[in-house]
Amino acid sequence: VTRHHLSEDTRKKALDLGEIRISLLHATYSAGPAAVRVRDTWLAMAERPDLVEHIFAFNGDDPISAENDEISTGCAGDPMPGRVTAVRNWNNAAAASIGGLLMVVADDLTPQDMGWDRKLRELVGSLDPTEVAFALKVRDGPRPDEHLMRHPVISRAYYRQYGLFDPRYDGIGAD
Repeated sequence: VTRHHLSEDTRKKALDLGEIRISLLHATYSAGPAAVRVRDTWLAMAERPDLVEHIFAFNGDDPISAENDEISTGCAGDPMPGRVTAVRNWNNAAAASIGGLLMVVADDLTPQDMGWDRKLRELVGSLDPTEVAFALKVRDGPRPDEHLMRHPVISRAYYRQYGLFDPRYDGIGAD
């Protein structure tokens, strides 16, 4: 997992410039090269990939992920026989992340637009995600009336206050 630690002064300057660091929390299961392509797509379509952190999280008993050199450096959760636990994996990735914005992604979720990170920063505006708790809903399906937040974007302040997903759940929707 690549880590870039920002000094407090650098972080404040970055916020003044709208350069909020984004952590992509990527739960994966047996996707191997397909998961790597999803990661590469997110980074290729970012306007500022240098401000995007990507973290794979997977079940420890997933041999396809564990044996892939590009995935195995991520967060491996303890095996839970018979259970694929995307929620636990996203929570593990969130705990390891350092971004001001935490964005939940999956093996079948890719950005639709170039510069998705700039658009997200514009949406956040002048809010400091390390100080202001908020959550943004990201749709991953055709139903605009869908209320389930399958792949939210949350601020660091929200994460510190509430966490990400309730650990009593294994998954959200199909994930």
